[in-house]
Amino acid sequence: MPNKVFISYRRSDLSPTDRFLIHDGLEKELGNDTVFLDMEDLHGGDKWMDVLTQAGSNAKVCMVMIGPKWYELNEAGNPRIQDPGDWVRKEIELAIGQNLYIMPILFNGGPLPKPDQLPTSLQPLLSNQAITLDIDKWNIYRLPLLNDLKRKLGPIDLSSSPAVNDTRSILRSRALVGLAIAIVMGLIYLIYEFNKKGFFSNSKNVEKLIDSNLIQPITNNTIDCIEFLSPKNLKTIFFPLITNDDQKIEYSLAGEFTRKCESYRITDETKVFESYRGKPLTLSDQKNVATRCLADLFFGGQIIKENNKQSFNATFGLTQDTFQLLEASDKTFRLEKSNVSLQELTGGEAIDSLYNRVLQVILGFVLVQNKEYYKAVKVLKDLNPESLQDDKLRNNVYRIMADACYAYHQPDSAIFYLNKANPSQFSVKLELKKSILAEETKQPDLAIQSYTRLIDSSKLDKNILYERRADRYKEVKEYQKSIEDYEKAKPNATPEQSRRIDTKVIEVNKNIELNKSAISKANESNLTTPSAKIKLGEQLLENGDAAAAHSILTDIPVTAPEFKKAQPLLLESQIKLNQINVNNIPKVMLDQNTRLRVAARIKQ
Repeated sequence: MPNKVFISYRRSDLSPTDRFLIHDGLEKELGNDTVFLDMEDLHGGDKWMDVLTQAGSNAKVCMVMIGPKWYELNEAGNPRIQDPGDWVRKEIELAIGQNLYIMPILFNGGPLPKPDQLPTSLQPLLSNQAITLDIDKWNIYRLPLLNDLKRKLGPIDLSSSPAVNDTRSILRSRALVGLAIAIVMGLIYLIYEFNKKGFFSNSKNVEKLIDSNLIQPITNNTIDCIEFLSPKNLKTIFFPLITNDDQKIEYSLAGEFTRKCESYRITDETKVFESYRGKPLTLSDQKNVATRCLADLFFGGQIIKENNKQSFNATFGLTQDTFQLLEASDKTFRLEKSNVSLQELTGGEAIDSLYNRVLQVILGFVLVQNKEYYKAVKVLKDLNPESLQDDKLRNNVYRIMADACYAYHQPDSAIFYLNKANPSQFSVKLELKKSILAEETKQPDLAIQSYTRLIDSSKLDKNILYERRADRYKEVKEYQKSIEDYEKAKPNATPEQSRRIDTKVIEVNKNIELNKSAISKANESNLTTPSAKIKLGEQLLENGDAAAAHSILTDIPVTAPEFKKAQPLLLESQIKLNQINVNNIPKVMLDQNTRLRVAARIKQ
């Protein structure tokens, strides 16, 4: 049988185990030799382009696997996909040239590329609906993927497939079990009816057969669940909402949620669970029902309208609600993944005047759980989290947005959203997380600011915090402050830490002495050029002599072409001499000059 499915992927995205899982998992359903994946089918000695051309000629569908590294950079710092010699690009161009159906598969959080990120030859990639795949949850995502493939491939004869035969055997077994249960239930009902009429009044065993404790669980399992059409959809149960005017508002709410999903290209299926109308359930009860009915999400709550005002207390949750959030370790000073549930984050409740905002939050949480980080940030940003009335929910939204940005390789945005979480309440965990993110993104000013807050307000190891802040001062050539912090880090330091600090102090002192030598030589000569004065001013600031630097820099005329370069240093000296209000410094100048920005943040 010729290959019908051609898989293009970047090897840095898929491990050998993942490749084997996808290749063999699809072939078990579609038949032997129906799936071409080069690491499985391209053997040593083959001319790879000839083999790929042959595979493409036989195929009908090209699955383009787009993972987090699909758009990675080459050694020159350019996107590999923009290189005409890139294998992945050639594979897709070949598939487009062979007129294959192109199926983008966004797996493990890989984002769909934007049109301006692709060469013209690959633009057809964006014309078809992308499919989301989490390889870690292959058993969940396998069926939707197969259904899409089968629709594109047309009828496939799988009558001899072991998987199909096994499935038929299971179905036959289930059918027999179902028939047996129906017969038993019928007998129980007949015995019960006969007993009411006295036919078995002398039988002691009949009472055990009709004991309600025996038949109640079967009744609950058979009538309490609703059926969803496809495992591919986001499956949501809306429990009847409690209102003080007896309105069935959950129906309009379900429709609104569906429209929300459609606007973000998410296929959902919502069901209102009428069986529980008038039967208020606890959050735990709701989750149990939703889990048993194979739903992804459940939603309920209470709406109270008084004096033209509305308050909405939502209860909600995800049946598989484990998130992987980033926590900062005060032992290793690294970000480590930690499993946390939605229940732990929100308590399963949110209070707001508008329920559509709560629905938007939940939709964002679902996308984070599915590792669709880019789309999750978009959904939660559109929410405008500042508008949320529930402080706990709002802070957790920002926290999750920060983690999603970090996962999507946008650490600057992660810091931005962390700053919005708990703005009025100091959090050691969040502050430490910001300091580590600031270090990763080469923003020493932000790291210094966070370490200062931690030193002043936390019970963390001060020795380590002083050392970390000193490292950042050293990075921006604030040598005197760096030496001061290293000295503060020495008390109670471990022998290993002391040796490490001593090495750093020697290096900083060496830089200070080099500056002193250069300053001495400069003072002995006539400083006639603005460039020489700028250099001397910079060295004086690095050694902590702001007054001397200010005196030198003010000699540079404002009309001189070099003044633009001298101005940030002059402002830095004025900040350190308390001659200027940092709020009056233009933001653009702060953004363009790290040293000036550090001085401003320290003063603030």
